[in-house]
Amino acid sequence: MEIRQAQEKDLAFVREMLEKSRGTDRFARGFPRGGMEDLERDYQAKGTTLLENFYIVGDGEGIFGIYGGSYGTYLVGPMLQEPCHEVRAMVKVVEAAEKIAGKVLTVDVVETNTALMEALPLAGFENYCQDVAMTLDLDGFEVEPASEEMVNVEQTDDFILKEINRIWKRDLVDWRNSTVEELMEYLQDGWQITARLVDGKVAGAMIWNDGSLEYLCVAKEFEGKGYGRGLLEFAAGKLRQKNIKSWYIAADQSNTRAISLYKSFGFNVDYYHTFFKKELKG
Repeated sequence: MEIRQAQEKDLAFVREMLEKSRGTDRFARGFPRGGMEDLERDYQAKGTTLLENFYIVGDGEGIFGIYGGSYGTYLVGPMLQEPCHEVRAMVKVVEAAEKIAGKVLTVDVVETNTALMEALPLAGFENYCQDVAMTLDLDGFEVEPASEEMVNVEQTDDFILKEINRIWKRDLVDWRNSTVEELMEYLQDGWQITARLVDGKVAGAMIWNDGSLEYLCVAKEFEGKGYGRGLLEFAAGKLRQKNIKSWYIAADQSNTRAISLYKSFGFNVDYYHTFFKKELKG
């Protein structure tokens, strides 16, 4: 299977593929909600480009794209028709990925793509996360006034960052092995961190930007008091001021409490998707 550094024409092809396949059951997403544009901005913030980190893998059975993401190496595609071809092609892609970079190959699959869902475990991939993709339509959305207790956290807010990290390590499953330094990296990459303070204590916080909500967590001792909704209202108000039309989140399917909050706030379910990963030898 051929593997080579991507060229501009390759990225143009991937953009076209994403547009044609978006929302269909043949689409393994693998990109941020904002698509290529968001990904290109992420790389620019790190002093490099998507083109420098994107590889094309392909043969007669399909075209794949591989790029180095924050948590490993991500696979985009395939656009194949036969499940048996998918298994064989997956094995070849893994072999090719081991020659370039990264310790983990990750695939994000819309769950209606049953052929790929079946092919990945046969090719040695492990199912490690199931999310529900949701979008908030902000056009005409009415927002309550923001609380004075909301704080936009900066890199110099050492106490608040440490408190957010302490609470999230305790109460947020995805953050159990994370650090204050990772919060700092989000700020350095252009994300916003907003905290809700109650009597000087961090009741809850979120990481977000104009395109999506990355994390939201309310401390257990402050649950049920409306602080999660208050954080959402704060962000939605800021987005409406910028005339942004929609906002996205991917929530863990097992987190029924959070999903219930998002739905009651106005988020609509787009689709369900599953993340697969495979440890690489290279």
